[in-house]
Amino acid sequence: MANTKILSASLALLLSLSAGFFAMRHFSNATQIVPLTEAEQAKIRQQRLDSLEKIRKEAELKKQLLAKKLAQNWVDSVYMNLSTEQRIGQLFMLAAYSNKDETHYKEIERLIESYQIGGLIFFQGAPYKQAELTNRYQAKSPVPLLIAIDAEWGLGMRLDSTISYPRQMILGAMNDPNLVYEMGKEVARQCKRIGIHVNFAPVVDVNSNPKNPVIGTRSFGENKEKVAANGIAYAKGMQHQSVIACAKHFPGHGDTDSDSHYTLPQLSHDKKRLSEVELYPFKRLFADSVMSVMVAHLQIPAYDKTPNLPTTLSYPVVTSLLRDTLGFQGLAFTDAMNMKGITNHFSADEANLKALLAGNDILLHPANISKAIQGIAGFLKEGKFSEAELEKRVKKILHAKYFVGLHQYKPLELVGIDKDLNSPQAKLLNETLHQKAVTIVRNECELLPFKNYDSLQFASIAIGEKSGNAFQKMLSNYAPFQHFTIGKGESEAEFNALLKKVEKQNTVVIGLFGVNEHKISAGFGITAQAEKFIRKLSDEKQVILVVFGNAYSLEKFEDLPCLVAAYLGNETMQKAVPQVLFNAISTKAQLPVSAGKHLPEGLGIKMAALGKLRYTDIAEAVGFDSQKLHQNIDKIVAQAIQAGAMPSCQLLVAKAGTVVLQKSYGRFTYDSLSQKVENEHLYDLASVTKVTATLPALMQLYENQAIDVDLPISAYLPELAGTNKADITIRKLLLHKAGLVAGMPGWYETFGKAERRAIFYQNCQDEAYCLPITEDLYGKSQLPDSLWHWVIRTPRLQQRRDGSYPYRYSDLSFFILQKIVERVSGEPLQQYLDRNLYRALALPTLGYEPLFRFEREQIVPTEKDPLFRKQTVQGTVHDYAAALNGGVAGHAGVFSAANDLAILMQMFIQGGFYGGRRYFQPETITFFTEKEGMPYSRRTLGFELAIHERVASANRYLSPQTFGHRGFTGTCVWVDPTKELIYVFLSNRSYPNARNKIINKLATRSRLHEAIYEALN
Repeated sequence: MANTKILSASLALLLSLSAGFFAMRHFSNATQIVPLTEAEQAKIRQQRLDSLEKIRKEAELKKQLLAKKLAQNWVDSVYMNLSTEQRIGQLFMLAAYSNKDETHYKEIERLIESYQIGGLIFFQGAPYKQAELTNRYQAKSPVPLLIAIDAEWGLGMRLDSTISYPRQMILGAMNDPNLVYEMGKEVARQCKRIGIHVNFAPVVDVNSNPKNPVIGTRSFGENKEKVAANGIAYAKGMQHQSVIACAKHFPGHGDTDSDSHYTLPQLSHDKKRLSEVELYPFKRLFADSVMSVMVAHLQIPAYDKTPNLPTTLSYPVVTSLLRDTLGFQGLAFTDAMNMKGITNHFSADEANLKALLAGNDILLHPANISKAIQGIAGFLKEGKFSEAELEKRVKKILHAKYFVGLHQYKPLELVGIDKDLNSPQAKLLNETLHQKAVTIVRNECELLPFKNYDSLQFASIAIGEKSGNAFQKMLSNYAPFQHFTIGKGESEAEFNALLKKVEKQNTVVIGLFGVNEHKISAGFGITAQAEKFIRKLSDEKQVILVVFGNAYSLEKFEDLPCLVAAYLGNETMQKAVPQVLFNAISTKAQLPVSAGKHLPEGLGIKMAALGKLRYTDIAEAVGFDSQKLHQNIDKIVAQAIQAGAMPSCQLLVAKAGTVVLQKSYGRFTYDSLSQKVENEHLYDLASVTKVTATLPALMQLYENQAIDVDLPISAYLPELAGTNKADITIRKLLLHKAGLVAGMPGWYETFGKAERRAIFYQNCQDEAYCLPITEDLYGKSQLPDSLWHWVIRTPRLQQRRDGSYPYRYSDLSFFILQKIVERVSGEPLQQYLDRNLYRALALPTLGYEPLFRFEREQIVPTEKDPLFRKQTVQGTVHDYAAALNGGVAGHAGVFSAANDLAILMQMFIQGGFYGGRRYFQPETITFFTEKEGMPYSRRTLGFELAIHERVASANRYLSPQTFGHRGFTGTCVWVDPTKELIYVFLSNRSYPNARNKIINKLATRSRLHEAIYEALN
């Protein structure tokens, strides 16, 4: 028997410590241990979970009870040490400013010391000064002050040099309460940083009246459910960070047509309507534990018929409705007591007393504090206001102070306030909120998202915005655009002239700026000429209209087939819209209000992201330290330019599909008056051509099984049969192990001597000399054939004993590969690339012969050539052999801006997929980008590997998988697939002299690359 007990105890222990899936079964003659059934095992597991949950709940309850007891002890202790006048003082919150003079600051100090007021509401000013004053005022108050602010869209609503997030109507458009919650958290963090404990937000008025002059865009919209959901999210976000949220303006200011700042608005709805609409969001927030409410100055006869009596002063509204019927027991603030909705009908003293008797807890922005306190003290003596009621309200206020941590008050740290308030994370959230609010209202033209560019000729028109605006610049990152700007007040003739300028384009994106963003008016700032122009253009072409203004203004264009609501015209929104139109960023935004008969609330088309590059100003979005990234790169570039390594450069950094730095430095030349380089300007890529032109074309042919990299190239180029190159394979060419000499042959002989130069070149074009070398130098039409003949005749290097050839980087390899691409595809290389890759990817700058596509002034000069062309080379290929080949060669000749290179490289990172379209199979990308051959091989099939000891533009942080290429003119592109990181650097280090090698002596490219990695957190 004893043994059985021990066995049972052991089994019980085993069951508690391990899975415990065995049990004793009693049979007639014996006891056996057998496995439990699945059902029994599940039951045991559930019992354990239930037991653990019970223990957790009990512990949590004990914790809550202890916290409640500690809070109550602090509240009781503070209350007992206050005189009656000091207790009354807790009921008032005075207005304070941080942008006034010392007289104002001393007056606030006097009122604090004299009347023990409960708190302050700060209005206009500066964050540092406000924090400084908060420390000063708190030091004067025996009971810590409750500090409040109106920061509905962030501190920027009141304070300079702080972030203004989108207003609530724009947040409502996002259709994403989770993001609203995140904004609530961030606003609370910023509030706490400068000592604010109460934010008078969110506005949960249902803006059912489009002509509402005071709420409007401050509301989440006209849908009561969405207003409630977003209001709850905003309030939770703040209160989870211990900042008290305030639902306003009770019982609902959304259907008024006047402003309580100037008059007393009236709501004539019956109780049923008020309960179903106006009160609905408040009831939802009350049920979700919002800690405070602000009572508005309205007249609502359904609840109180007293003439001219604002709801703020109404016992039936504040006590009977708010407290008794709706059960709200949190803090009730009055709206500002100096507003005309009150002062037009009541004296300050009378209003203060009536507001308190109505049931409000805290009187906001009262007039005469001394008289108010004396009056309330008199009411106490007369019995019109009980000591018990005073105690209840004051203790409620003290509990709120405990909640926000004032029982452990510490002065604010003043150092670093600006940096903390404007943190990268705060800015990134602002950027995200703008992006997610972009609303595709209509897409009847079925153009959005822009995907197939082959048949689209783009133009953009910014009406009411200056040239060089962020909207049009961002559009250019995604497709080739012709950009135009025009003032919204220009004449009809000027608008008609613009119609002619876009005759050749079939797709026009119009950005309409200068539209009233928050103000309600009949025309919303849209001129008749602008409206007429938009309609006329829409009749003739495919037009996408983007309205950067108030949602209600869309009514003017509700019949247009393609309509986008952007709500705001700031730079953040301008950058957001193109990224949505081209599906780099997803949207599920919907109209927050009805903007017309055919534009109801909730209208909006969802669009998913399609794997295109995104652009952000906040590098922390993908793990960088923005400040470190920019400062280090700016410093290195400045040193290089100052040292004469290059007159200019473009630099782009992208990680995880997001461009975090896209910047141009310097000028076209060292002349301080020369043109400043912009991101849209083109550089000669030199040998980066190999991996942006010839190699991608070859990869497509390989994928289509049109070539075999291990076949002799004479199979594709019969003229090589019987030559010393007949046995070379494409693989050997790509690896630069074909035994070819480094330089291209023959070109010097064409101009090295004057008599030879006269044979091959002349300064004017005719039938015999029709090959453009520069704008005023032409070569014989037979030069490309001669060059190919010279290539065929070049000797090869000496073989090793095993029959192989040593590594020797050679332009001949890619010159020959160009011939293979053209023979197999049956078309010139540039034509093949345009048709199969460049146009499909919408790479407007990437390509050969840029002077056929761009003005000379858009192309950075490469060299003052003293030898061959004897002039500045600008817009024509710098490489001599490529020039002799008509500017199109497999090894050189491509021009581009940095952005187009980044798109091409991002497609490689994404396994051949970009923008909803597949260009290569992933295995093809892998085949051409993986290391080939021996462990110390420097190449993939076409790309360089970034082995830092041997590659000038690489660095010690790179993964072994990093691939890319460099160019003679001072260019490079590197891709680290393990970190999804792209680095593009373009320069004209060869200007004015190609022999300038300072860029290598300074290790500029590798130092920049290294700085990028060092900025990664």
